[in-house]
Amino acid sequence: MQAKKSLNLWRDLYEVTGNLKQLAPWEYLWDMDTIIILLQKPKTITLCSIMGRNGECYGISSYIGSDAMQGFDMLAKNDAGLTTEFVMMEQTCLTVYWGDREEVPPQQKRIIKELGLKFRGRGNWPYFISYKRKYIPWPIDMDEVDFLLKIYKNLFMALRAYIEKKLSVDFINGEHLIRQYDKKTKLWLNYAAPFDIEPRKYPSLMLTDELLKQRLAKRKKIRVDFSIDISYLDTPIKDQNCPRPINPRIFVVMDHKTGEVITAQLLEYEDEEAKIVLTFLLSFIEQYGWPKNIHARNPWIIGGIHAFCEEFQIKLIEEALHEVDEFLDGMCASF
Repeated sequence: MQAKKSLNLWRDLYEVTGNLKQLAPWEYLWDMDTIIILLQKPKTITLCSIMGRNGECYGISSYIGSDAMQGFDMLAKNDAGLTTEFVMMEQTCLTVYWGDREEVPPQQKRIIKELGLKFRGRGNWPYFISYKRKYIPWPIDMDEVDFLLKIYKNLFMALRAYIEKKLSVDFINGEHLIRQYDKKTKLWLNYAAPFDIEPRKYPSLMLTDELLKQRLAKRKKIRVDFSIDISYLDTPIKDQNCPRPINPRIFVVMDHKTGEVITAQLLEYEDEEAKIVLTFLLSFIEQYGWPKNIHARNPWIIGGIHAFCEEFQIKLIEEALHEVDEFLDGMCASF
């Protein structure tokens, strides 16, 4: 009975996904022309982004809840020297792509076969991927199938209002296409309005140990600049305590002037970026002295140690880290 119910949900999802493809929304919208769906059951806010206007990768990404939407905000405003790969791996969203048969996950191929569906031709095969920060992208589960079905039904109606009924939305000046249920009229409304996405607030660490502060204050400044980064290796690691393979993160510290690697270590899933960086800095300062400057781009690092650097007069420079990228490229090639 459960298997039949699951198969029926998949059938409905493929049907509504086909309806969305028929609208070809990428012919009318750019990926930053976003649609907001306000569901009542479950009560959630979802931001949808349409891909494919440039004619390369066709798809729809759905960002569910404030944390996921803040990830999209990072993607939209990336001007801090972050690599595209890092920003994409920081996303939490559910995405449907239209690609080639070879790109469809094996379990979704089996479902397509069981349903007797046909998607002939290159670029016509829908497949569904779940992205989650700290994890490898993974095929969606049944809870996500159910949720996407609710989202896509409403997304279809919102897009049809925009495309066919010529609903005017000033995306350039900050308006979104919004679909919302009106309890008074008991009708779904499609309208244009601003919708602010609150930027992510990164955890900030302060040193509270007064004795440690006094010890550190006695240490001299040395002529060293650090490049500090935490990046993803994009290599799946299985953990019995996690529902899908982890996307491992690596903590790297380099001498900014010479390019010498001072430390490089894999992080555990539960490791917090700011704590890892601060622990390293405290250990280094007690042994050798204070660095002059720290070069970083990862927002979890910058937000985490900003107050510390300000208090102890270390210049924190936000910029691209090409020497770190070269080191990481070499590491990834060895996997």
